[in-house]
Amino acid sequence: MKLKNKRAQIDEIDKKIAILLNERFLIIEEIKKIKEEENLLVEDKNRESEVIVNNSKYIETKYHNYYKKIYEVIFSSSKDIQQHE
Repeated sequence: MKLKNKRAQIDEIDKKIAILLNERFLIIEEIKKIKEEENLLVEDKNRESEVIVNNSKYIETKYHNYYKKIYEVIFSSSKDIQQHE
């Protein structure tokens, strides 16, 4: 029963993550248009570093490497959306 309860908690968190990722992707579509209008590059490593540093404070230190790996995938997906959608 404990496992089932914990998995239910994870399911709720995963739902929230999915909703927030969808919202992020919609904003990425808007950013794509702005970058096209302003003739800006898709990739901005400084911005990526800024996001990692600014939000790492919300992650326990022992999880920082996992957080960074997850965000590397998010950044890659965001760049794909800007280049291919």
